[in-house]
Amino acid sequence: MFRILIAAFLVISLSTVAVADLTITQKVVIKSESEWDPDGNKTQEQVQTILIKGKKVRIDTKDQKPYTVADFDKGQVYTIDPEKKTFSQVALSELDKLRDMAYYQVLRKLDQIEQLAPEQKAAIELIFGTQLKKAREELANKDKPTKVEVEKPEETREIAGYTCKQVIIKEEGNLIVSVWLTDKIEVDIELAQILSAMALFSKSVKKKVETLEGFSLKTTYVFRIAGQGKTSSSEAVEVKSGDIPAEKFAIPEGFKKEDSPIGEQIKQYDKWKKAQAEKAAKEKEAESKPQEKKPEEKKEPGKEPQPAPEPPDSEGGENSK
Repeated sequence: MFRILIAAFLVISLSTVAVADLTITQKVVIKSESEWDPDGNKTQEQVQTILIKGKKVRIDTKDQKPYTVADFDKGQVYTIDPEKKTFSQVALSELDKLRDMAYYQVLRKLDQIEQLAPEQKAAIELIFGTQLKKAREELANKDKPTKVEVEKPEETREIAGYTCKQVIIKEEGNLIVSVWLTDKIEVDIELAQILSAMALFSKSVKKKVETLEGFSLKTTYVFRIAGQGKTSSSEAVEVKSGDIPAEKFAIPEGFKKEDSPIGEQIKQYDKWKKAQAEKAAKEKEAESKPQEKKPEEKKEPGKEPQPAPEPPDSEGGENSK
């Protein structure tokens, strides 16, 4: 069974050493791009500390109070805020909806444009015509199978002391994910589980991700939709092994549970999706029903329609001759 990497491992000699717990420091660069809004083109750099113990992963981001714990045994992701003493949670399985939710947000924008006055709609079409056309085409084809290719260049690279080989996955010729893998590290979480949780893959790409074997020390993934999206790259720079206390992954005592922002967005999406399905079902039912014909009015023989009475003259009296 192939294994995952969110970090690197300690190798003694040429043997593979299974370390129970890992502490990894990694650098992350996130580039946001938008063809709609010039202010949407931004680059963020972060330093993260990642703790791995069994099937639990904790991610702390420098200069940010809340941290994330993913429990792959329970299938839950927790966001814990030590400053507010609160936590929220969402099921890992729910994260599969995030790709469709991204399309849903675009669809809502398109629906809002359709409701505008003709002159307003024409002005938007004039400015964003290319982007709108692309968005509509993507929405129409989002569930269709795509052409996915896997490339394995011969190049190797030393990352955090490990020799890694690159695997690239492209969809319709565009880069979707790149991983630098080593076979000298083993942990208890599968690579596909982590990648699927952190990236918004299509079904076609997911099938290829599930074939990856090894531990990724450098990961890049790209998600774009309707002229906007992001590219995220992470690379391990330091790895330490040693026991990590179990309480590092537990919800601290006394912390209050609150609604998850992502969970609330998923609920709204589920509600909208249900309404769309009900609407489609009603329309289909209406189309399947035979149209009722109105009965024709029967004319009595010898009776002709009487002309309407003439209106009174401007003075309000009868028409003068």
